[in-house]
Amino acid sequence: MEGDETDSGQPDTESGGSQESGSSVVDSILDGDVQTVFENKDLVDSSTIVDQDRIYGRDEQLAAEARAFRDTLDGERPPDLLLYGPSGTGKTLTVKAVANKVKERAQESGIEFDFVAVNFKTMESHTLDRAVWKLGHQTARKAGVVWDVPRSGVSTDMKYTRLYEIVDDHFDSLVFILDEIDALTGSTGADEPAYSRLLYSLSRVMSEQHVDTQLSTVVVTNYPKFRENLDSRTDSSYNR
Repeated sequence: MEGDETDSGQPDTESGGSQESGSSVVDSILDGDVQTVFENKDLVDSSTIVDQDRIYGRDEQLAAEARAFRDTLDGERPPDLLLYGPSGTGKTLTVKAVANKVKERAQESGIEFDFVAVNFKTMESHTLDRAVWKLGHQTARKAGVVWDVPRSGVSTDMKYTRLYEIVDDHFDSLVFILDEIDALTGSTGADEPAYSRLLYSLSRVMSEQHVDTQLSTVVVTNYPKFRENLDSRTDSSYNR
């Protein structure tokens, strides 16, 4: 019947030319014969570390960060840094580029230096406990070891302990790049945001002899009142 012939829900395949054309387009794309505006798509990936030669108009910022990181190559602890400014001004871009270059130089000198970058805004939970877990997870990946700590059922102190073990066992010098740290607004049981408690703990790691590693932090934020909520002892360690 006519109705049955036209109600199958299948596309019209009477035109052999259409099938051939569609097949040619698919094959062409899969074979890589397609034009694109990107010479290298990796350069627009947020996880890509851009070489400093590709960064324009940020020479002053690159120079300041390079001077700070230079201490690593002398076997000293680089200072903690606070990078503040509007979104999209290259704060994270520049510091990753400099840290990556320092890593190359450090390897040439036999120094086990690396950096761990965490964007806290992307976490599903903005608590101190989850922040420490995330930091440990990323650090373990950089060290090439398994992060064998579950997200729940283990205290925050135990997460810190495992994190410090990995840091001490695998790095001579390490920098934590803490991006959008002001997103850590979860309660800590005290009258301060989670990010203040995290920075306080990290700032005391060496003085309390948890690690022998030269450990520093780079804080990246666009929150204008960020420093107002920091513990005074933590705030004093950061440079603008």
